Amino acid sequence: PKTGVSDILWPGGSLGRDLFAASAVNILAGRGCCIVDMQLTEEVRAEVASIAEARDAFESLKRELEVTWLGEDNACKVAWLREDVPGKELTNALEFCDRQLTEMALTLRHHTPKVLGFESWGRTNGMLRMPNYGHLPDCLQEEDVQAGYVEGAINFARARRLCMLYIIDTEGGELTLTPREDTRLECKTLDLAPATLALFRHDLMSYSYKPVGKSTALQTWLLSPPFAADFGTLSACVEGQ
Repeated sequence: PKTGVSDILWPGGSLGRDLFAASAVNILAGRGCCIVDMQLTEEVRAEVASIAEARDAFESLKRELEVTWLGEDNACKVAWLREDVPGKELTNALEFCDRQLTEMALTLRHHTPKVLGFESWGRTNGMLRMPNYGHLPDCLQEEDVQAGYVEGAINFARARRLCMLYIIDTEGGELTLTPREDTRLECKTLDLAPATLALFRHDLMSYSYKPVGKSTALQTWLLSPPFAADFGTLSACVEGQ
């Protein structure tokens, strides 16, 4: 099935977040994914896009490990953000969006054990994604193995539970979710829309993110314990409060 309709609204303030979390995990339990309308203004979206376009610290992940984080048929470059914790002063729109992810992770963690069957330990640092069409990622080298990238990818794949893919801005495209054969979940193709967030069970399904034209996305994962991987430049988690 193909859909582009949001399932639920993200509340602007703290009021209503417990109800949001209860509704979101029940949707996830039934369908494996939930689309959230983040109610993000055009001004904030434009500022995030401007910050992202001016950033020069983007990278491509190693070809053999790329799918672990970026899904199938990736055509994006990425940049990892610094750790966000509640109470940290925000200085720009990108940090504001990353704080939304922190707040959502903290809200959901109280509901995942009973409804989804896993304990939420924390979230990864935010990963900024922008198109890099025609990119050719480097292959894994022996020094990368020695540096722990393979072990880190394996540990991450074991610990990841919920993926939060925040589509801050886009000119279109699709997100395809493909469940494992041992689940009763359906394959879904979702139309990408600005100011929406796709929550999906990355422990139960693979994905393919294919934006069209200019796009800016911010991504994080809710993890279960234990998570002791050394990612090198990718090592950063925010432990749940």
